[in-house]
Parts: sequence; C-alpha cells; structure tokens
Amino acid sequence: MASLKKSILFLLLGAFILGIVGVYMAQRYVEKRLGEFLEKNTPAHMELQYQEMEVNLFQGKLRLGDISVAVFSRDSLDLNPSAELKIASLQLNGFSLWDYYFKNNVSIKELLVDKPALSTYSSNDLPKNKSLSDSNSKSFPPISVDNFNIKNGSYTEMERESGKVLTDIEKFDLDLMKVQTDSSIFKNKIPFQYGEVSLEVYKIFADIGNYEELQLERVSIKDKDLMFSDLNIKSKYSKQQLSRKLVTERDYIDLKIPEIGLHQFSLEELESSMWIKSVKGEIKGAKVTLFRDKLVNDDLKKKPMYSKMLRELPFKIDVSELHLIDGHIEYEELVNTNVKAGKLFFDAVDATISNLSNTYKPGEKTTISAKANFMGTAKVHLDWDFDVNNKNDAFIASGSFLNFGVEGINSFLENNLRVQAKGIASEIYFTISGNNSTASTDMKMKYKNFEFVVLKKDREGINKIITALGNLLLKKGSKSNSDGYRYGAAQTERDETKSFFNYLWINLRDALVNTITGNGKKDRK
Repeated sequence: MASLKKSILFLLLGAFILGIVGVYMAQRYVEKRLGEFLEKNTPAHMELQYQEMEVNLFQGKLRLGDISVAVFSRDSLDLNPSAELKIASLQLNGFSLWDYYFKNNVSIKELLVDKPALSTYSSNDLPKNKSLSDSNSKSFPPISVDNFNIKNGSYTEMERESGKVLTDIEKFDLDLMKVQTDSSIFKNKIPFQYGEVSLEVYKIFADIGNYEELQLERVSIKDKDLMFSDLNIKSKYSKQQLSRKLVTERDYIDLKIPEIGLHQFSLEELESSMWIKSVKGEIKGAKVTLFRDKLVNDDLKKKPMYSKMLRELPFKIDVSELHLIDGHIEYEELVNTNVKAGKLFFDAVDATISNLSNTYKPGEKTTISAKANFMGTAKVHLDWDFDVNNKNDAFIASGSFLNFGVEGINSFLENNLRVQAKGIASEIYFTISGNNSTASTDMKMKYKNFEFVVLKKDREGINKIITALGNLLLKKGSKSNSDGYRYGAAQTERDETKSFFNYLWINLRDALVNTITGNGKKDRK
C-alpha cells in the first residue's frame, strides 16, 4: 500500500513538473512566435522595438515594456521619422485562446497602455502621412476589447526644420468600453465602435495659423457630457506688431471662454463624414476683444455668409440648442494714426441658437435670438434665421434698440466718421430681409433732441456748412406721425468682400438715415 501511495505521489509530482515545464516551454514558444509575428507584420515604413515581453497563458496575459515605434514617410527617402511613439508598457489581460482558435475572434478583457508619448514632425518639403496605420491593410479577424485604457499620455507636433511646436498636449487619460472593430469598420472615418467613454485632457496648445494660437486648460468627456475649461484664442503679436506684419487687414483677436459644455454629445459617421451631435450646449462668460487697423490694405477676398459656411463645413454638425450666457464683445477700429481708435462694446450678451445644423431637411431653419446691453445703457435685441440649404443664403433679421443715447458712441463716431452727436433714440425697430446679394430694411423710430456736428478732416474744428445742412434736415423731418414713430426704409447691395455683420450695419445705417431725413411716413404698399 505504501509503495502504491509513493508511486502515485511520484506520478503526480512528475505530472506537475512536466506541466510546469510544458507551460514554460509553451510560453517561451508563444513569446518566440509572437516576436516573429510582430517583426513580420510590422509595415516596411515602421520600426518597432521593445525591451520586455511577458506571457502568461493561464491568465491570457501579455505585457510589452519600454516600447518604441518610429514611422517613416512612404513617399520619401528621408531617414528622419515622421512620427515617434514611446510607451512605458502595454498590457493585455484576459485574451481568450478559445475565441481565437475556434471562433477566429480576438477577444480581450483589458488593454492597458501606460505613458504613451507620441511625437509627430511636419515638413514643408515632405508629404504628410495620411495616418499612422497602413491604408492598404489586409483583412483581419474581428477584435473586441471590453476595456481600453490609456494613462498619462502626451502628444507633441513639431515643425522639423525650426523645432517650432505646433501642437502640444501635456497629459491625457482615456477609457473606452466595449471597443469593437474588424476589416470593414476599420475603413471608416471612425475605425472602431465603442460604448461608454471617459476622457481627460490637460493643458492643450495649438498653433492655428500665421497669426493666432490656442490654449486650453482642460477637456473632459464623461457620461456623454463634453466640457471645455479656460479656452483662449489670441493673436501671437501685439496690435502694432500685427499691423506691421499684415499685407491685408485682419482682426487682432483675444477670445476667452471660461466654460463650454455640450450635453448628450456623440461623435458618429454620416455620409462618409464625421458627425458631431449634441442635444444642448452652453458657452459661459465668453469675452472677445477685436481690433481692426483700417490703415492696412483691404482684404478683397469674398466673404461667405454664415449659412454657406455652415453648409460647406468639412464635417456634419447637429446641435439642437446652444446657449451663450453673459458674454462680452468689444470692437475697436483705427482709421487715423493721429487719432485714438474708436470703441464699441456689448455686454450681458445672452443668446440662444436653435437647430445649429447642416444635416436638416430643406425648409427647416437655424434660428438665433440674442439680447445685450449696448455701450452699457441701450437694450438691444436681435432675432435672425436662415435655411442652411438655401443656396441664395436668404435670411431675415429683426430687432430693436431701446433708450439709445448717441453720446455713448461719440468716441467711435468722432474717430471713425468725423461726427459728434447728441440726443436719445427711445425706440428703434427694424426688419432686414435679404440674401447673399441684396437686402431691404424697414425701420420705425422714436427720438428727441437729435443734433450732430461734422468735424473737419483734422478733427480740430467743425465743418459748419455740412453741420448746418445736416441739422436742417433733422429739424425738417423731426415731426413724427400720429402714432409717435417715424418710418424709413432702405435697399442695399452687399459688398461680398465684407463680412455679414458689415452687411447688417450698412442696412441699418441706410435705413436710419432715411428714417431721420425722409418724410417719416409708413410705406402703405
């Protein structure tokens, strides 16, 4: 009996040792085959290196440590990489051998990526790679990952020749649940499908052209809420430096937005384009300062209407409702080197944009309803709508100014139009109906004690003749109709080299002149 027990014990011990040796040999075999597989399937324009590899067949675990990937241009003999990726470790947990061998599926519980640092290099002399992946990739089995996680990632894009940083992301963390892809999905704009997503990105910098740069403190996605914190888009140069660098006029800009939120946010694909969707959004506390030097040559390029800009975006967008809360807009314009720039501003700006979309059917409209304080006193309201599908860019804009004291804009009038004015427009109502070439404006107005003086070109004295004629017209047309209003109208042609807001301004200007100096009667047509 004792001999039998001893034999069984030795048999079990031998089986255990053989099992351990077998697993060790199997893992060594898998490591070798995996190394060969990675070497064989790494595209010719890429170099892959790693210092550590661990395989645990029982747990379905694979870990690679100290990984580096270099990507070279396919279309050049340049020996410098166009992209480099370094990863502290990549760990795969819960790989199912059963699914792989018997179902031809790659099924993974977790894919953990620690400290990936991606650097890309741009060059004016070299063609840019379309992506880091091989666009001619062969078919591969379906891949599913229950949890894809990146920790402490970073990204930098640099200009190779100068070493100038074009984009920099200091840190990001990403969690994707239920990730799936296959050969057909991989060809889409979004090469994979996913469920819940959690993203945190910190300290973003982007060079967005020759004249402006962007800084963003934080971006996060959680529970389908996309949030931006402390966004700043600002000119790289001072106002004076910018004017010296410009060939044609361009606004100096300083835009600060403490908070932007998009709720029920999703990123999908529609008609082979990216599709940004959100049910509701807010932009809180935005403040923008604009300065234009009119001494710089005019930019004679045609400016598209906003409906056309939205229609021709390179991606699809559908935001059901977007709220602008407590904004501030400030505009300065320099027309004479010897005179301080005139300034206009709107504060307490609140607006609601409904149906901000280029996906809706013809006949539906994007609508904007906004209110603000103009120059700290006058109450301003604007309603504006257009159909993004209308190729003529037809629009209707209506609104009002209440308790508008013109003395508040004298600095702007004096510096920009050589005019000083006084008086109060207690009510101004207007409706502008137009398209991308012409518009008509109807206006009614109540005002009192209006007077103005026209300055000489040097602004050192009054042009008495023009001032007297102008005030004579004001007094001649000062009587209102029985309802207390004076009425006016204007027909205006658009200068396509000017912005939409310039278009609104000249419509209002022409209608205002007609209302004050015309017969003041309502057109009964």
